[in-house]
Amino acid sequence: MRPNADQLARAFAEGRKIAVNPESLATLVDRQIAGHSSHASLLTAAIAAVPLRYGYWKHIKRLYKHLEARSESVELTDLLRDETVAMTKVMASDPLSIGGSAGSIRDRLVERTEGATISHAWEAAIRYTATRFRELQEKYGRKAIGGITSSRCAIEEVYVVQQLIRAGFHNNNVDTCARVCHSPTGYGLKQTLGTSAGTQPFNSVEEADVILLIGANPTDGHPVFASQMKQAIRKGAKIIVVDPRRIDLVRSPHIQASYHLPLQPGTNVPIINALAHVAIKEGLIDQDYIDERCDLESFVAWKKQILKPENSPEMVAEISGVPADVIRGAARLYAGADNGAIYYGLGVSEHSQGSTMVMGMANLAGPPTRTWTGTNPMRRSRRMTRTWTGTNRKI
Repeated sequence: MRPNADQLARAFAEGRKIAVNPESLATLVDRQIAGHSSHASLLTAAIAAVPLRYGYWKHIKRLYKHLEARSESVELTDLLRDETVAMTKVMASDPLSIGGSAGSIRDRLVERTEGATISHAWEAAIRYTATRFRELQEKYGRKAIGGITSSRCAIEEVYVVQQLIRAGFHNNNVDTCARVCHSPTGYGLKQTLGTSAGTQPFNSVEEADVILLIGANPTDGHPVFASQMKQAIRKGAKIIVVDPRRIDLVRSPHIQASYHLPLQPGTNVPIINALAHVAIKEGLIDQDYIDERCDLESFVAWKKQILKPENSPEMVAEISGVPADVIRGAARLYAGADNGAIYYGLGVSEHSQGSTMVMGMANLAGPPTRTWTGTNPMRRSRRMTRTWTGTNRKI
């Protein structure tokens, strides 16, 4: 049976542990506020008993705010060794932390030192942080501090950060998360095609005959583009999924991948080489196109490497876990398409083999001749390229 407000009050007064429910706690707090009873003792007892959930803590906050309004002294310092109480004091001064609609991050600038929670003004916190940065540079040198931003930030925010590092800290140690995410794309496509950008607009997927999707889950990560991809598939385009996961585009309502290559992690490069191996060995490449648009010396060297036995589907099947007949079928489908397009995501680029894999895909696709064919990284936003190319340049 749940205790009522009177039972709850007696238990708190006697220091007994008791199961607390939000309704009884609410009634008890209402009585205490209306009757001007011993609020501080109730607050102390309730803090020690209630669970860390909004349904309970909102009543603790009401009592705490009432005490503040009456200028009553509530000394919690001795109790602040307990994380529960430390959390209470922060929550009581900050409506946002328990579901309120007022306040801002400026209200949550707190320092926890030796069991006490001390509030700071915004200006004081900024001044302290700036001073510590200067002290670190004086002690360890000008290049001791750097900055890294997210490509999910606005372009203006990224610009402000790099200005802070360059103009404020007087060094060049600034970068973005794109260094990890898509620097392999920048390097790999630059080495093969002469540019670090994707080769086609995203809406061109609607004209694709065959889509080769590698290391990406567009329905979760790029839902707008995924809807365009699904429309193309429903109109007759074929899709090949190269991913350890069984993503929605492998099989979902009205969608069925022609081939799913659930490769073992770390075998991206062998798989792409095996696809190229089949295309070359079975004469599925366009030699006239290659003679016109490719560096023939480089092509001959690449072809010699790709045709080695270790790149055959049978050998690659042993390390990738993908059956050789599935590899052959996927290679024939992609190489036989008039409008074949490769799309890839972070499963390719955030990998130790990232740059090599990007070059392998670009070599398989070749230089684009039409809008709806080529090799395309699926970046999270336009800022990915802009922030990556805008950093690490010398002052």
